[in-house]
Amino acid sequence: MEVKSKDETDSLIQWFLENGGRLNESMEMIHSPDHGYHYVASRIIYAKEIAGICPFSLTLSHLNALPSPPVGIRNCSNESICSKLVGKVNQSTVAAFFLAEQRLKGPDSFWFPYVRLLPNEAEMSTPLWFKDEEFIYLKGTNLLSKDGPREQTSVGRWEGMHREQWEQAIAALKDAGELAGEFTWELFLWAGTIFSSRSFTSNLLLMSNNDSFPLLYPVIDIFNHRFDAKVEWQLDAGNFGLCLTERTEQGQQIFNDYARKGNEELLMGYGFCIPGNPCDQVAFRLGQVPPEIHRKLRERVPSHWCSETWDPQESVFYIRGSFHYTSGYGNQYGIPKLDCLRGIPPELAHSVYAIILASDENAALSEGLEDSKRIWAGTLDALLQQAEAQLLAITRWNSELPDLSSMAGAKAASMYRIGQLKILDEVISELRAFMDPLREGHVGTGEAFQE
Repeated sequence: MEVKSKDETDSLIQWFLENGGRLNESMEMIHSPDHGYHYVASRIIYAKEIAGICPFSLTLSHLNALPSPPVGIRNCSNESICSKLVGKVNQSTVAAFFLAEQRLKGPDSFWFPYVRLLPNEAEMSTPLWFKDEEFIYLKGTNLLSKDGPREQTSVGRWEGMHREQWEQAIAALKDAGELAGEFTWELFLWAGTIFSSRSFTSNLLLMSNNDSFPLLYPVIDIFNHRFDAKVEWQLDAGNFGLCLTERTEQGQQIFNDYARKGNEELLMGYGFCIPGNPCDQVAFRLGQVPPEIHRKLRERVPSHWCSETWDPQESVFYIRGSFHYTSGYGNQYGIPKLDCLRGIPPELAHSVYAIILASDENAALSEGLEDSKRIWAGTLDALLQQAEAQLLAITRWNSELPDLSSMAGAKAASMYRIGQLKILDEVISELRAFMDPLREGHVGTGEAFQE
């Protein structure tokens, strides 16, 4: 990350304080290669002390482009070209264009001290900014699971969605008679990445049940993330205060907690991963089933299968390693109480059971005890085969991995990849320990499922 001059960082703090912000005087903002800009305690900071408060009036979002924004929001509708986008594109796109506009305005922007300290394009490390050689670390994972065109992968679809939003906004500005040439794709992608990596969600901060949207809270967004950091968010009419609920020793970094996020979400949204992340998990997808089987899934697992027709988002489940902060899952939906199902979501296990049951006419008619055990054996076998296939999809690229440890994106992607393999290895070992004796005939189905 580019290190800014002390004048620039001092200017940001001065701007923040002069416009109603508050910062604990016992904090110091410093920079390091590993942590970027962050805060450390210059003396002992005790529990219940306020780290900082950012007023609603300093936030950036689509609200700034509204003709009648909420009380406290800086109204820029008369001067901002983004007011022409309101109602034409979604709120996140308006917000990204508004941030891009502030960057283009330079010193003429009210938010200039803040915007000039934001990471630039060269410092971005989410997959949308990866160089070609960095993508090898994602091959076979959920983010780059296909050998075909990149646009058919999770990363490609994500990029395509953002590009479509940018094109819609450019078209709307041109229709309004505005010159939009300065709002390049790269500038829009930069602004979108700033929002994905630094913003807070409105429904948490404004206590609203309306559709959520992102807001940037300058200076408060400098606090780095640590899972389970002892902090309390104090919210008042859009003002955001960060209160520390544990003692921080002199010289220690002061963290925020962005919520429970696995490495896949951290990599895509923030561009970093956490070694041994206690929130990490692996996505499992079920292939689309015929409508009649989908109806049975809705009957058996209504809390998961909510849509009347097949929804690809509902076909995604998450398996967990034993190091996950929950340790695993319970035994809802009457699934067998087996150690090998610890990391398998009960909704997934019961859904696979229902799919296999629907294809077994005899068992579907009776579903007696012995039939049920046989179907459960088939369920575990199917789960094991899919986990093994996902593991192989990743490890087949082992021999082609280059040494790109000096590149931030590759370093984060490698950490994500290692975490995925660790979870898959553990879940496969647990399932094999149960299934191998069954497959080899050392135990019978009845004995294996005896509680």
